[in-house]
Amino acid sequence: MAGKGKTAERLERTRRLLAEESDPSHRLTLKMIQSRLQQSGFDAVKCSTISKDIEKLRESGVEIAEEHSRRTRELYMVKELEFTDLKILCELVRSSGFLSEGRTGELIGKLRALGTQEDRDRLDATRLLFNASKRSSHGTLYSLDAAEEAAAEGKQLSFEYYDDICSSEALPHYDPIKTVSPVGAFTDEGRLYLYAWDASARNESTGQPGAFRSYRFDKMQKAVKLETPAAAEALRLRGQDLSAVLKSSFRMFLSGEEKPVTLRFPKRLTGHLRDKFGEDIPVEELGGDLRRVTVPVRISGNFYGWLVQFGGEILPEGPEDVVEGFQKHLQGILGKLGK
Repeated sequence: MAGKGKTAERLERTRRLLAEESDPSHRLTLKMIQSRLQQSGFDAVKCSTISKDIEKLRESGVEIAEEHSRRTRELYMVKELEFTDLKILCELVRSSGFLSEGRTGELIGKLRALGTQEDRDRLDATRLLFNASKRSSHGTLYSLDAAEEAAAEGKQLSFEYYDDICSSEALPHYDPIKTVSPVGAFTDEGRLYLYAWDASARNESTGQPGAFRSYRFDKMQKAVKLETPAAAEALRLRGQDLSAVLKSSFRMFLSGEEKPVTLRFPKRLTGHLRDKFGEDIPVEELGGDLRRVTVPVRISGNFYGWLVQFGGEILPEGPEDVVEGFQKHLQGILGKLGK
């Protein structure tokens, strides 16, 4: 049994050597593997034994290629993921806003383990920086699983929704218990969202109940798939490319001159401001229920339209030209109503 255990350890060590130190540009000879094994405590391992171990690894499914240089065998492990693949995957994980710091580190560690030592060194040396706010919500992925299951089965989804998750005390949304018909999930600026039909939401265009809404997964709690069939509006979008549906409707503030704008708003809308301008915006307490914040904004009709949807609860205080611009925007709307 001891001999079998030692053989298994040697096989695993050989596999790890090939995985961590070899690729088409860095091949290992039997002598090099023998030397590495001796450094790891495996004494008197013959090259013929190593050659047999290589065949055993191949039989177990490990893909090991070799090239012959004169009378020397040069071996390397064939990997599905090259350095560029690993780099892209690591940066995607780092840039995601819906993974916590701990989960990010865990996933990157697993990805790094798939490369050679040189790959790992290069990944550490060429790390990119992303402006992604890492969430500490552990329920995000559980909510995502429930939403995707509901969407796939054509069922409704119920969840608790909270507005200001950055404060020490979570503020309930207007209607903290949401029941929606999910269409699918999408990401925007590092955050993960649910796109769903909400029968209780007000349609801003028609004034009638029922509208598609986007909900951040990291603001959800206790997401549960219901047995109630999803609304027909959501079912009609099943199988469609969600990115095409959202292409022209979700992103805001893509044009116009950027300038600092001061906004006044009630406390319960703090989450909306953080959604659009970042989690670390400096919020000033004005007393009572009011707050103020100054944020960089690209001034455009889209920005003024975003303000309008809050019915006067989020208002610009300055600069003066932005206040005047918003007033003209409102007058333009009223003028069209009078025609």
